[in-house]
Amino acid sequence: MKTANLLTFLQAFFQPWSSLRRKFILVIVLVQLSVMGLVTVVIEHRQQKTILAESRKRALSLASNLAALSEGYMLSYNFVKLEQTVEQIAAQDDVAYAIVQLHDGKVAAYSGHPEQQGQILDDPVSRQALRARQALLQVVTSQALGGEGYEVAIPVFAAGGTRKWGTVRLGLSLVDARNEIHKTSQGLFLLGIIALAL
Repeated sequence: MKTANLLTFLQAFFQPWSSLRRKFILVIVLVQLSVMGLVTVVIEHRQQKTILAESRKRALSLASNLAALSEGYMLSYNFVKLEQTVEQIAAQDDVAYAIVQLHDGKVAAYSGHPEQQGQILDDPVSRQALRARQALLQVVTSQALGGEGYEVAIPVFAAGGTRKWGTVRLGLSLVDARNEIHKTSQGLFLLGIIALAL
């Protein structure tokens, strides 16, 4: 009888402490989840912004390089050299296509699509690119890019003149960049789970 009374007393004495301990653990877990969630969101956002900014710089750089290489061939209507140039640029990582169009909009060279030579591309992205009077970057989603990507158009003018001789265009796919962002998100999520377990 005395033993039963002692057990009852001990249970009554430690019950509030046990309840307090559970609440304390719950609060710690919730705080940790909140902190890890916030850290994950901030890091993911910053990394996404950095990767996309680097991709934009790369697209503009490659398109500028294409314009510089194509200018002389465009002015002399050297279509063979233009085709070689666009194929060389299109061989770069993540570059989906490279196009050179003359002042009248006709395709002078299109990487991987020789049948397009002499044709006029009449889609909205092409029309916007041909109207550009300075470097233009468009965010587009198309089958040619394998999804989302950057389309850069750079007009080509004769040295010291205002006459537009043509436009060079370059499509850079963002598939690899998005995959990299996704991998980082998964890594941060796994890190959060490990931290929570610890």
